[in-house]
Amino acid sequence: MNVAEIEAYKEKVDAQLHEAKDLLNEFKDHAKEKLAESEIGATAHVKKQQQIEKKSAPRPQSSKRTSGRRKSQI
Repeated sequence: MNVAEIEAYKEKVDAQLHEAKDLLNEFKDHAKEKLAESEIGATAHVKKQQQIEKKSAPRPQSSKRTSGRRKSQI
């Protein structure tokens, strides 16, 4: 191998390395987007579950004094 062939090989390897790094960065960016989407979805799901639980929770019974007043009003 002469110097020109070595330089050409070096440039070829550098270009491949650059492409690989770009591809890796694309994968990382895509993964970050998906993670953010899943976190937003999970948060929305938890909020919805909390709303459902709040709506389905038994309501406190009125006190005996209040029910006594109601009976006397009738």
